[in-house]
This record gives sequence, structure tokens and C-alpha cells, in this order.
Amino acid sequence: MSNIIKMENTPILSILIPTKNREKYALNIVQHILAISNNKFQIIIQDNSETNKLEHLLTEYKSDERLRYYYHNEVLSFVDNFSFGISKCTGEYVTIIGDDDGINPLIIDVTEWASLNKIKAITPSLPIIYFWPQSGAKSGKDNGILTISDTSCKVKLVNTRKEVIKFLKQGCHNYLDYNLAKAYHGIVKRSILEEIKSKTGQYIGGLSPDIYLSIAISLLVDEVLVVDYPLTISGICKQSGSSDSATGRHTGELKNAPHFVGHTDYKWSNEVPAFYSVETIWGDSALAAIKDLKETTYLKFYREFILSIYCLISYPAYKSIIISNLQSNNKSFENNYLLNIYIVREKLYIIISKYLNFLIKRVICRKSYNVFDNVVDMIAASEISKSFIVKNTLRVMSKLNRIKD
Repeated sequence: MSNIIKMENTPILSILIPTKNREKYALNIVQHILAISNNKFQIIIQDNSETNKLEHLLTEYKSDERLRYYYHNEVLSFVDNFSFGISKCTGEYVTIIGDDDGINPLIIDVTEWASLNKIKAITPSLPIIYFWPQSGAKSGKDNGILTISDTSCKVKLVNTRKEVIKFLKQGCHNYLDYNLAKAYHGIVKRSILEEIKSKTGQYIGGLSPDIYLSIAISLLVDEVLVVDYPLTISGICKQSGSSDSATGRHTGELKNAPHFVGHTDYKWSNEVPAFYSVETIWGDSALAAIKDLKETTYLKFYREFILSIYCLISYPAYKSIIISNLQSNNKSFENNYLLNIYIVREKLYIIISKYLNFLIKRVICRKSYNVFDNVVDMIAASEISKSFIVKNTLRVMSKLNRIKD
């Protein structure tokens, strides 16, 4: 690679990319990020693939000091692969992305601003989504689809503990709907991650790294800066969890959950229905973070019943497991007649709420968006996104500068 940029001794930002058996995507993402003309960041590749093929594919980039590659060939859980990666980060701040995701170069400037203004965590929005060719997650054309939605560029400081309470009251459902702090597609000071390890003995527990870290960070910082502007690009490829969710592959018996690979004697939370789905994995990992940090006073806000109703609506095949779990944790639900009344009432409430939210998003808060097809990879997606990013750069930086005045 020509014109190598040497990394600063202490980068402002570590970009962590955990990966496994997705060399084609990871290589393209590294090429995409290293094209950024800036020496204030580092890329940490934490590879748990069956072979170190990716290392050989990255040979021509080894002289770039911003790139660090680490390989573990033993079977690791998701959380262990993420944790090993965090341990290698040396930046003042850390962001974690998937090996099919992208980066907005402005993330470096925003992170520098955060450092100067003593901001510990930032949660940006994700209005740019790229569906890789043959992702299987997009109906109709499947030849590489990039969608770019409008953004307001609004910024605000949000009390994270209040958001945790709201999230728990809704049964830990749809955590992305809340203004929680995040490391995955978010930014957090590395010192906060070290504090998690100091308090719990590990960087990450539970089964889902993104939700565990989100709750843990939200309990340790006073506030998060929420920015309606993309600092990362959400990528969805054929092998991604998002694709599995969209195509219904993210459901099954608990013992078959891929999250359990690499774990021995994992203790599933009694307060979560014992089957495998996005919602139950999130619920279990959120509660694990609270328990690990010994913030158990927050457990009183958790409404198992809400999560169970969502599961009954979405996964009726697991009704017996869901009902059994509810009854074992709540004696009042041993009366089937009373339980059925509650279920019908809550189902109606949830269905009506979902419909109203749909109307609000489609009619009242309707956003325009652009769609591009035949987008071959993340490099192409980033190039197409450039005009949108540049158009809004001054707006978002101006609002950031005003928020601390």
C-alpha cells in the first residue's frame, strides 16, 4: 500500500472488528477504512476464523501501523471474541463494528470533540444501511442495495439510567428504540470498558456482546450524547445476525443457539423464556449485565410479562415454554383464566401500540430516503454515501459545538 500513514502513539479511537469465517467482507472493510487519510485511529481485527486466511489477505496492509491483526484458532464464544478484541484496543475511545459494516470518516472528528468536551459515550443514528449482494434480507432486488434516510443532525444529552428503566419496563424489547449508550455502532471511552472489567472480572458477560455492553455502559455513565447522524454504516450480509433475523433463522431451541458456542455451564436467566430468539437473547444479556454489576435494584423495573407477550405474538410455537416460565415466576398466573385475561389485554395493547407507531413513523414523522442498487461492496457504498455525509457535516459539527456552550 503506497503513502502509508503512520499511526499516532495514542490513537483517539480504536475501531474494533471481531470476525469469524467472513474473510471476503472483513478484507473489504479494512480496505475501506484504511483509505481514510487520518493517523488518529487504529483498526483492531480480532479473528476467530477456522484458519488465518484473513491474515494472508491483509499482507499488503501490514506496513500500515494503524492496522492490528490478532488471531485465535480455538473455539471462542461471541463475547470472548469481542473481549479479546477490547483487550487489544489502546485508543482513548472505542467503537465496535461488524466485519460487514462501514465507517464515516467524520467519526474521528466527533471523537476528538468528545475528548475535548469530556463526553464519555456517544450514540449516533443509523440512517445509512447497506445490504450486501445476496444478503437474503432484502425483498425484491438482492444485488447490493444501499438505503440513505434523511437525518435531522439533532444532538442531545440523555440520562442513561432513566433509559435503562424505560427499557426494563418494556421487557427488554427493541433496545435500539431507546437512547442507551453503546459500544457496538456507538462510541465509548475505553476507561469505561476497563471499569466494567474491574467491577465484573470481564469486559463482557451474557450471550450478546452488543446488548450486554449497552446496558453496562449505560449504568456507568451519567449521560450519553445522542446524535441523529451516522458515524458508521450498518452492513447486512448473508451470514450476519441481522440477515438471520430478517429471514427467520434467528429462532429455535435454546440448546441450538449459536451464542452458546464456546460457553460451558452458562446460566440462563430464570426471568426469560427458555428458547432462542433475538428478544430472549437480548433479555437474558441485559439482565446479566445488571446482575454482574450488582445493580440489582434495577431488576424491580423489569416486566417479564411484557417480554413474554411479545414472544407469544411472534413465536406461538413456543407458547408452552413461555406460559410455563411465566407461571413458575408469578404465582398469580397459576390461575389460567386470569392469565388468559392478562394475555388478551396486553396483546391488544401491544398490537394497537405497534400500529400507532407505524402510523407515526409513516405519516407524521415520515422521512424521505434514497435507494441505490448494484452497489458491489462497502467501498462503493461509502463512495455513494459521501455526498450525504459531506452535506450534513457542518450541520452536525455546528450543533455539537453549541451543545456545550
